[in-house]
Amino acid sequence: MIAFLSDAAALERGFTLCAIVGGLLLAIRVVLMFFAADLDEVGAETDSDFRILSLQSVMAFLLIFGLSGRAFLLETEMGHGAVLAAALASGVAAMWAMAWLFTMMNRLQDSGNVDLNRAIGAKGTVYLTIPASSSGEVQVIFSGKQQIHDAIAEDDQPIETGARVEVVAVRGSNTLVVKRDSEGSG
Repeated sequence: MIAFLSDAAALERGFTLCAIVGGLLLAIRVVLMFFAADLDEVGAETDSDFRILSLQSVMAFLLIFGLSGRAFLLETEMGHGAVLAAALASGVAAMWAMAWLFTMMNRLQDSGNVDLNRAIGAKGTVYLTIPASSSGEVQVIFSGKQQIHDAIAEDDQPIETGARVEVVAVRGSNTLVVKRDSEGSG
Protein backbone atom coordinates (compact mmCIF):
# COMPACT_ATOMS: atom_id res chain seq x y z
CA MET A 1 0.00 0.00 0.00
CA ILE A 2 2.79 2.42 0.88
CA ALA A 3 4.55 1.56 -2.40
CA PHE A 4 1.32 2.41 -4.25
CA LEU A 5 1.22 5.83 -2.59
CA SER A 6 4.83 6.59 -3.50
CA ASP A 7 4.34 5.69 -7.17
CA ALA A 8 2.84 8.73 -8.93
CA ALA A 9 1.80 6.73 -12.01
CA ALA A 10 -0.08 4.16 -9.91
CA LEU A 11 -1.74 6.91 -7.89
CA GLU A 12 -2.77 8.65 -11.11
CA ARG A 13 -4.23 5.38 -12.46
CA GLY A 14 -6.17 4.90 -9.21
CA PHE A 15 -7.65 8.39 -9.40
CA THR A 16 -8.47 7.91 -13.09
CA LEU A 17 -10.19 4.59 -12.38
CA CYS A 18 -12.31 6.17 -9.63
CA ALA A 19 -13.29 9.07 -11.90
CA ILE A 20 -14.21 6.70 -14.76
CA VAL A 21 -16.26 4.37 -12.53
CA GLY A 22 -18.07 7.28 -10.85
CA GLY A 23 -18.69 9.02 -14.18
CA LEU A 24 -19.95 5.87 -15.90
CA LEU A 25 -22.30 5.01 -13.04
CA LEU A 26 -23.64 8.55 -13.09
CA ALA A 27 -24.11 8.46 -16.88
CA ILE A 28 -25.90 5.09 -16.68
CA ARG A 29 -28.18 6.42 -13.95
CA VAL A 30 -29.07 9.50 -16.00
CA VAL A 31 -29.80 7.41 -19.11
CA LEU A 32 -32.00 5.05 -17.08
CA MET A 33 -33.85 8.02 -15.60
CA PHE A 34 -34.72 9.19 -19.13
CA PHE A 35 -36.32 5.82 -19.80
CA ALA A 36 -38.31 6.06 -16.54
CA ALA A 37 -36.55 3.16 -14.87
CA ASP A 38 -37.54 2.99 -11.23
CA LEU A 39 -34.25 2.89 -9.37
CA ASP A 40 -34.69 2.17 -5.70
CA GLU A 41 -32.56 4.27 -3.42
CA VAL A 42 -29.65 2.36 -1.96
CA GLY A 43 -28.74 3.77 1.39
CA ALA A 44 -28.71 3.39 5.12
CA GLU A 45 -32.19 3.25 6.60
CA THR A 46 -32.63 6.10 9.06
CA ASP A 47 -35.46 8.08 10.56
CA SER A 48 -33.87 11.19 9.12
CA ASP A 49 -34.31 12.52 5.60
CA PHE A 50 -30.57 13.26 5.51
CA ARG A 51 -28.77 10.16 4.24
CA ILE A 52 -25.07 10.55 3.55
CA LEU A 53 -24.72 7.04 2.11
CA SER A 54 -26.81 6.74 -1.02
CA LEU A 55 -26.21 5.63 -4.59
CA GLN A 56 -25.96 9.24 -5.78
CA SER A 57 -23.57 10.26 -3.02
CA VAL A 58 -21.27 7.26 -3.62
CA MET A 59 -21.17 8.08 -7.34
CA ALA A 60 -20.43 11.72 -6.51
CA PHE A 61 -17.65 10.65 -4.13
CA LEU A 62 -15.99 8.43 -6.72
CA LEU A 63 -16.25 11.01 -9.49
CA ILE A 64 -15.03 13.99 -7.47
CA PHE A 65 -12.40 11.98 -5.56
CA GLY A 66 -10.94 10.79 -8.86
CA LEU A 67 -11.12 14.10 -10.70
CA SER A 68 -9.80 16.22 -7.85
CA GLY A 69 -7.11 13.65 -7.03
CA ARG A 70 -5.85 13.74 -10.63
CA ALA A 71 -5.97 17.54 -10.64
CA PHE A 72 -4.08 17.86 -7.34
CA LEU A 73 -1.53 15.27 -8.43
CA LEU A 74 -0.84 16.71 -11.87
CA GLU A 75 -1.28 20.44 -11.29
CA THR A 76 0.21 21.05 -7.83
CA GLU A 77 3.48 20.41 -6.06
CA MET A 78 1.73 18.69 -3.12
CA GLY A 79 3.12 15.45 -1.75
CA HIS A 80 1.27 12.21 -2.41
CA GLY A 81 -0.17 12.01 1.11
CA ALA A 82 -1.48 15.58 0.87
CA VAL A 83 -2.95 14.86 -2.57
CA LEU A 84 -4.75 11.81 -1.20
CA ALA A 85 -6.04 13.80 1.80
CA ALA A 86 -7.25 16.64 -0.44
CA ALA A 87 -8.98 14.19 -2.79
CA LEU A 88 -10.65 12.43 0.16
CA ALA A 89 -11.83 15.77 1.53
CA SER A 90 -13.21 16.73 -1.89
CA GLY A 91 -14.99 13.39 -2.24
CA VAL A 92 -16.53 13.60 1.23
CA ALA A 93 -17.64 17.17 0.51
CA ALA A 94 -19.31 15.96 -2.70
CA MET A 95 -21.06 13.15 -0.78
CA TRP A 96 -22.31 15.59 1.82
CA ALA A 97 -23.45 18.08 -0.83
CA MET A 98 -25.36 15.38 -2.70
CA ALA A 99 -27.09 14.21 0.50
CA TRP A 100 -27.97 17.81 1.36
CA LEU A 101 -29.37 18.48 -2.13
CA PHE A 102 -31.59 15.40 -2.05
CA THR A 103 -32.78 16.31 1.45
CA MET A 104 -33.75 19.77 0.20
CA MET A 105 -35.54 18.28 -2.82
CA ASN A 106 -37.49 15.90 -0.56
CA ARG A 107 -38.70 18.87 1.48
CA LEU A 108 -40.34 20.25 -1.66
CA GLN A 109 -42.81 17.37 -1.67
CA ASP A 110 -46.33 18.05 -0.46
CA SER A 111 -48.79 15.43 0.68
CA GLY A 112 -51.74 17.17 -0.97
CA ASN A 113 -53.95 16.46 2.02
CA VAL A 114 -56.08 19.34 3.27
CA ASP A 115 -56.59 19.60 7.03
CA LEU A 116 -59.97 21.32 7.31
CA ASN A 117 -59.40 22.01 11.01
CA ARG A 118 -56.97 24.74 9.89
CA ALA A 119 -59.96 26.56 8.39
CA ILE A 120 -61.53 27.21 11.80
CA GLY A 121 -61.52 30.97 12.33
CA ALA A 122 -61.01 31.71 8.64
CA LYS A 123 -63.36 34.14 6.96
CA GLY A 124 -64.81 33.79 3.51
CA THR A 125 -67.88 34.19 1.35
CA VAL A 126 -70.77 31.93 0.49
CA TYR A 127 -70.14 30.58 -3.00
CA LEU A 128 -73.35 28.55 -3.34
CA THR A 129 -76.35 29.48 -1.15
CA ILE A 130 -76.56 27.51 2.07
CA PRO A 131 -80.25 26.51 2.44
CA ALA A 132 -81.89 26.03 5.83
CA SER A 133 -80.90 22.65 7.31
CA SER A 134 -78.89 21.73 4.19
CA SER A 135 -75.47 22.33 2.71
CA GLY A 136 -74.05 24.82 0.24
CA GLU A 137 -70.50 25.89 -0.57
CA VAL A 138 -68.18 28.53 0.84
CA GLN A 139 -64.98 30.05 -0.47
CA VAL A 140 -62.32 30.49 2.24
CA ILE A 141 -58.60 31.17 2.35
CA PHE A 142 -56.55 29.00 4.70
CA SER A 143 -53.21 27.22 4.54
CA GLY A 144 -52.19 29.84 1.99
CA LYS A 145 -54.78 28.80 -0.61
CA GLN A 146 -58.25 29.90 -1.63
CA GLN A 147 -60.48 26.84 -1.41
CA ILE A 148 -64.14 25.95 -1.95
CA HIS A 149 -65.73 23.48 0.46
CA ASP A 150 -69.16 22.18 1.41
CA ALA A 151 -70.65 24.09 4.31
CA ILE A 152 -73.67 24.17 6.60
CA ALA A 153 -74.97 27.05 8.71
CA GLU A 154 -74.34 26.87 12.46
CA ASP A 155 -77.89 28.04 13.25
CA ASP A 156 -79.59 26.06 10.41
CA GLN A 157 -80.75 29.37 8.86
CA PRO A 158 -80.22 30.06 5.13
CA ILE A 159 -77.22 32.15 4.09
CA GLU A 160 -77.30 33.70 0.61
CA THR A 161 -74.56 33.70 -2.00
CA GLY A 162 -71.98 36.44 -1.41
CA ALA A 163 -72.59 36.74 2.33
CA ARG A 164 -69.46 37.01 4.51
CA VAL A 165 -69.05 34.04 6.86
CA GLU A 166 -66.62 32.70 9.44
CA VAL A 167 -65.76 29.02 9.87
CA VAL A 168 -66.55 27.85 13.42
CA ALA A 169 -66.17 24.07 13.19
CA VAL A 170 -65.74 21.04 10.96
CA ARG A 171 -68.42 18.38 10.72
CA GLY A 172 -67.48 14.96 9.43
CA SER A 173 -64.45 14.80 7.18
CA ASN A 174 -65.32 17.44 4.58
CA THR A 175 -68.04 19.88 5.73
CA LEU A 176 -67.38 23.27 7.28
CA VAL A 177 -69.78 24.75 9.84
CA VAL A 178 -70.09 28.51 9.30
CA LYS A 179 -71.83 31.52 10.84
CA ARG A 180 -72.50 34.97 9.43
CA ASP A 181 -69.51 37.25 9.89
CA SER A 182 -70.44 39.83 12.49
CA GLU A 183 -67.86 42.33 11.16
CA GLY A 184 -69.59 42.77 7.83
CA SER A 185 -71.76 41.11 5.28
CA GLY A 186 -71.37 41.64 1.58
